[in-house]
Amino acid sequence: MRVVPRKTRRVRQKPLQSQAGCLSAWRARENETVNGVRRFSTRVARLGGELHGRDDADGPLRAGSVAMIGSRRTGLGRVLAFVVFEGICMTEGTFEHTGGSVRSAVRRWLVGGVVVLAAAFSLVAVERIRRWVPPLESNALYRVATDAIECTPPPRWVPTSLREQVLSRAGFPTELSLLDADLNARLAAAFAAHPWVRRVVRVQKTVPARIVVELEYREPLACVRDRRGRWLPIDRDGVLLPVEDLPVSFLAELPKVVGLEELPPPDRVGVVWSTAQVGAAVSLLERLRGDWERFELQAIECLSGSAPDDPQFALITQGGSRILWGHAGESGHPQEPPSEEKVAKLEQYLKKFGGFDGPAGAYEIDVRRPQEIVRRPLGDRGALWRR
Repeated sequence: MRVVPRKTRRVRQKPLQSQAGCLSAWRARENETVNGVRRFSTRVARLGGELHGRDDADGPLRAGSVAMIGSRRTGLGRVLAFVVFEGICMTEGTFEHTGGSVRSAVRRWLVGGVVVLAAAFSLVAVERIRRWVPPLESNALYRVATDAIECTPPPRWVPTSLREQVLSRAGFPTELSLLDADLNARLAAAFAAHPWVRRVVRVQKTVPARIVVELEYREPLACVRDRRGRWLPIDRDGVLLPVEDLPVSFLAELPKVVGLEELPPPDRVGVVWSTAQVGAAVSLLERLRGDWERFELQAIECLSGSAPDDPQFALITQGGSRILWGHAGESGHPQEPPSEEKVAKLEQYLKKFGGFDGPAGAYEIDVRRPQEIVRRPLGDRGALWRR
């Protein structure tokens, strides 16, 4: 048997210069393909901007792309058609410049096209989901009726309709959404504007639907007469409070402040009425709050001879006696004893006489002197008792 030797195929070695040229051509084709994929991605991103009502592109779309988009509310079918159309255009340009390297160009285009197609599909899917899923604003878990808002229980002098007054004045709807980012701030501002609210501690939203408003209320401390002769309640901050919200019996129990040189203007409810006399009177009332009923007091009188910016006061008892108190607090008057010593003198007086009003009528009792108490009947300048 005769063995025929196998012919060995000779591989022709290309010159080094020819190899370098092929490498350069291969790199040029690769760069052209990558640039084509990038242009394709940019056009799809522009389409995403059109779908969401934006114009994020840095230039106009090509005529063919605009024709495929049609309108801002493009459907999924048009998006897919646009992707195929742009891929064909990009491939044609790639084939034209790569000199027929079809397999390499198609492989790179497919990899980039799949990624870009997935991105385009995601843009459309998000828009579709937003249309299919019902909005959370309409879910009952996130909606609260205004009459279900929980507020700190008001004391007896605050009207029970305070919540309704606040929401009505602020113009809130009958239902509120917990998804409203500004709801807490708007509710806090509305409640803080009411005359009976001293401070809004917090506004809290929880799910399921619940709104809690924690409040600190104002407390009427005394009454002052306005220019029309009406008694208006004020609190410790000097804020004028609504008199129509208080029962007549409650208003009659409040201490009265009389003898003021400046009267509050009418119809100024909710504003601070701040004068030196009012501030000193409120300070004195706060000091005597625990002794007011025990001493059977009914009013504080601002003495007419005192300076408006440094007033002095007298305490009026229920029987008409006047206790000359002097300055409201520790105002730096060395000729007067401190407030604690004045209170101690009044307690000693009560222990000795049993009351500030005697059988003969009302008295004027002076506790402004450091070492003694002077008492005399009203209308008689001669002292009947001196300690």
